[in-house]
Amino acid sequence: MLSNVKKKKNMDLSIDTVRERLRNIGYDLYPVPLDKETQDITVTRQFMSAQYGGNPMEMFPKVSKEKLAVHD
Repeated sequence: MLSNVKKKKNMDLSIDTVRERLRNIGYDLYPVPLDKETQDITVTRQFMSAQYGGNPMEMFPKVSKEKLAVHD
């Protein structure tokens, strides 16, 4: 690692900044016709695994055919 590199602290990007940067390169947001409260709900990996199947630890878990059929 380079020892002479200075790193700025607290360089987190706001969600608005990320959205604007994506829009500028042609990746506009997909319209989701839900109210803001519903859109902002977060769930755990365990919940997603229970609902849709797959390993809650894998980055791209495979969805079981049975779970896919329920939500298709």
